[in-house]
Amino acid sequence: MKILNIDDDYDFNYVLSDVLSRNKHEVICTTNPTEFFTELERDVPDIFLVDYNILGIGDGESVVKTIQLYVGKKIPILIVSNADCPVLIKSMISSGADGFLKKPISEIDLIQKINYLKNPYKKQREASISPDESACELSVPTEMIEINQEGAFLKVRHFIEPRTIVKLESSLFRNMGFLGGILFQVADCTLIEENCYKVELHFKNNKHEILDKFKLYIATSILKNDLSA
Repeated sequence: MKILNIDDDYDFNYVLSDVLSRNKHEVICTTNPTEFFTELERDVPDIFLVDYNILGIGDGESVVKTIQLYVGKKIPILIVSNADCPVLIKSMISSGADGFLKKPISEIDLIQKINYLKNPYKKQREASISPDESACELSVPTEMIEINQEGAFLKVRHFIEPRTIVKLESSLFRNMGFLGGILFQVADCTLIEENCYKVELHFKNNKHEILDKFKLYIATSILKNDLSA
């Protein structure tokens, strides 16, 4: 698999080349947009790896958008960054990136993400329905892992494309007053074991209302348990 990387951190590029080479991947490391797009014009890779804060100006988003002008949206793009800011991650996913890795990147996380974005994933991308173009409705069984300030984490058996809008329905949400479910947007979908994906979801809207009701529901449940004890 050929990977085209842009990152102005020479030490990171050295380690990245070593790790990917040992795992049978070909990698070309560039340190600025001029080098990067020169290499892209020579040959289209299987995956792009883009430093969000390239040249210290946070220009990764511009790189992502320019990549899509060159090759469309069928080549996966991974963003790497020292920052672990949910707002930044959400912005990059919205701009067209397919995933995010936080520096320092472990070899296991990197290879897992690369393997996840191999040819079967690309075929799914090509066959998937873009929420910007059309809509469909289907039910997928899920296992809730966590609800936090930005959204939720699920386990599912099927890949869900980043940026897809999903509606979750559960007895928990109905008890909170959301009878029609809650809308989320997929931020990331990572293969964690065979036939099992971890999906990161961000609230699509009404974030503060949802969190306030969730806190109230938890507090009420604790109070009921105390009174019945």
